[in-house]
Amino acid sequence: MFNALFDAIVVLAKQKGVQFEHHPSTRLHSILKIENLIHYTIATREHPNKKSAARTTDAAWLAMPRAALELVAQATRYEDHRGLDGLNHQKVQLYLESAILQPTSYPPQRTSYEVKANVVKALAKQDFPGIT
Repeated sequence: MFNALFDAIVVLAKQKGVQFEHHPSTRLHSILKIENLIHYTIATREHPNKKSAARTTDAAWLAMPRAALELVAQATRYEDHRGLDGLNHQKVQLYLESAILQPTSYPPQRTSYEVKANVVKALAKQDFPGIT
């Protein structure tokens, strides 16, 4: 799913004239909005908790699981900085806390049920609500 989404973003960015850059073996370290510009730092795979570079962009879209967003938010949570720290904003933190974490230790249940005509008839005889 991620690959399909990534490929679609690359195609759409090219169609819209948007400069899209992909930097493998790096991760987002921190992100702030200062004035009308997004300021962000990145970290390398070798040193994921150390800033390795700082950049700016006009816009940012984060498609990350809650745990990954929390790691990015931690980088600026207890330091003084300019601008808006969106990931640590109270409303954003409440949204993140309300997200239901999905289990990963076992595969999801993939079953479905089909209600056949004879079941519908039996329920209709019992005056089941919504069945005519």
